[in-house]
Amino acid sequence: FSDKEGRHPAPFTVITEQDLVDGTWNPPVELLGQTRTYLRALEQQGRYPHMIWPEHCLIGSEGHAVFPLIQEALQQWSSRPARIDYIYKGQNPLTEHFSAVEAEVPDTKDPRTQVNKDLIDQLNESDEVWVSGWARSHCVGNTLRDLYKWGGRSLAKKIVIINDTMSDVTGFESLGESVLKDSLDLGVRVTEVEQLIRF
Repeated sequence: FSDKEGRHPAPFTVITEQDLVDGTWNPPVELLGQTRTYLRALEQQGRYPHMIWPEHCLIGSEGHAVFPLIQEALQQWSSRPARIDYIYKGQNPLTEHFSAVEAEVPDTKDPRTQVNKDLIDQLNESDEVWVSGWARSHCVGNTLRDLYKWGGRSLAKKIVIINDTMSDVTGFESLGESVLKDSLDLGVRVTEVEQLIRF
């Protein structure tokens, strides 16, 4: 996006469909129609407005990698033997993809943005699903909401939120609290990591 002077928006700028109509922010001309359709669909969902985020978790960067201490623990765990599956998201640059289950506005031509039914099926076969990560207000929160949506109450009852191993994006704490409240209403167990590792 750029404004009338060709300047790009600062991080945390919200861009709406009306901004495109007014000419406040403009996408590349060849993406104007697609961008308007996308922003309209995003706004109709009411989850989040379109926001310009600082670049983070870019594929191939340190932010995309598993933190070394956690990676080491995963490798030890996998030697039991046990399998580690990595779920990729955010590979389509024309839709936001907070959730590990589906993009905010799925692209009908790109299966990577659509509901990951294999993941839902795999989790439904599990006895427990432990959830941790960053950020509860966005990526973890949307993943949880999509797990409830696509996996139903039966999956929700298997989920254990490890509350002290996640946090919210600063300024969006109310979104994280809302996810936690909705989770508790569905019978999701909320605990702390120390209680889980005492076995």
